[in-house]
Amino acid sequence: MFWIFEDNILPDGCELEQSTSNTGDECHYNIKKIADKDAREIIISLPPSDIQVCNNKTTPFSEELL
Repeated sequence: MFWIFEDNILPDGCELEQSTSNTGDECHYNIKKIADKDAREIIISLPPSDIQVCNNKTTPFSEELL
């Protein structure tokens, strides 16, 4: 699961680290130096329609995928 966002939503001090996936996809980034509380607040604030699922193709998140 992933979402596209502007890095200005991250608290000061956070870092983005590019991490190539096992399949060679260079679009993956890890968020470093973020407190669990801050990460939780960001995730909870996301509209479900912003979340995407990557499983050999990009699909919008839906309850049917659970």
